[in-house]
Amino acid sequence: MGEALSEERQFTDEEVAAARTAELLKQYINSTGKSQNDIAKAIGMSPAALTQFLKGTYPGNVTGITQKIASFLAVEYQRADAVEKPEFAMTSIAKSVISAISYAHINKDIALIYGDAGLGKTMAIQYYMRTHTDAIYISADPTVATPKAIVEEILDAIGKHQYGTLRQEKNLIISALKGTGRLLIIDEAQHLTLRALEVMRAIYDKAEGIGMVFCGNQAIHDRMYGRGEAAFAQFFSRIGIRRCLQPVVTEEDMDMIFDGRHISREVREYLLKVANMKGGIRYMIKLYMLAMTLARAQNKPLDMDYIAEAKKTLMGDA
Repeated sequence: MGEALSEERQFTDEEVAAARTAELLKQYINSTGKSQNDIAKAIGMSPAALTQFLKGTYPGNVTGITQKIASFLAVEYQRADAVEKPEFAMTSIAKSVISAISYAHINKDIALIYGDAGLGKTMAIQYYMRTHTDAIYISADPTVATPKAIVEEILDAIGKHQYGTLRQEKNLIISALKGTGRLLIIDEAQHLTLRALEVMRAIYDKAEGIGMVFCGNQAIHDRMYGRGEAAFAQFFSRIGIRRCLQPVVTEEDMDMIFDGRHISREVREYLLKVANMKGGIRYMIKLYMLAMTLARAQNKPLDMDYIAEAKKTLMGDA
């Protein structure tokens, strides 16, 4: 018997580490319900390679893949313990955005929503999208600004992947949306060129019976209204509702944003002041999240010292 034991293969440190990491990853998959495909994508490897690793049959660099997975798990465990970001709250600003979107949807009209960055426009739009599955959402950016780019984004969003000339693509959208009563939302619309806006106007006119929303910063309003060009004037005259968002966050808004969270009056008053400054709710929440992270790391309650430290870090002064 002693002779048989002496013949047992000794596992290398590399193999032991790999087996231990594979077991930890299996536990993570069971506890989170995440798919192996999603995890493989996050780690930067193929699903097949990850399956082999979990079975202990991976033929490649086992040490390298073990380190990748261990690093992934370390970050995921840290995220699980991170400060929870406040969820979407139906603030006065969000209500203003949603009411304008709803008007355009119900009345098959055009809405223009504009205001400074950080007010929560996109979060309000996303909330509307979750509760209205017939709405179509497109986010413009410097690469989605031209007529061709925006119509192809719309085609992707409505599940029509038949590309051709700009005219063909525009007509395909019109055919797909005509008379449906659906809503098309263009976020970050300030990126759209004049020609792109003209194409959107043509789609609205010819689809006969859809709603359309353009949401962005002050620039989208200024371009449509302030320049006084005939092409912009034609578009601007079609807008049924204009909503200029003001950075006015109320005490009631703060109650909803921080629902159930214990924050001292001093910190709360300061955060309310920040929310009503440039950067708005977005910056205020970033400041809160970082300050809470710093406080939690030292197992201390959130106070103005942590707020000041977080502000320095966000401003690049730390």
